[in-house]
Amino acid sequence: MQGFGNVGAWAAEIFHEQGGKVLAASDAFGATRNEKGLDIPALRKHLGTGAKLADFPGGEQFKALLLLIMIIVITLSSS
Repeated sequence: MQGFGNVGAWAAEIFHEQGGKVLAASDAFGATRNEKGLDIPALRKHLGTGAKLADFPGGEQFKALLLLIMIIVITLSSS
């Protein structure tokens, strides 16, 4: 989920509730990933405390730019 702000966080929550897996999330300050899927309710609670997305203990920190590059590559390869 590139852009885990107000809209992105709610979209991820709905996706998660429907059984989908969000493998990575980013915001303007960093990113987190978990190949088994991020616990979106826990991530939203983490952010609600004022903590940074990249510091979420249920994920691995990585550069947000890498998520954007991965999205571009996936989009181009599926065309």
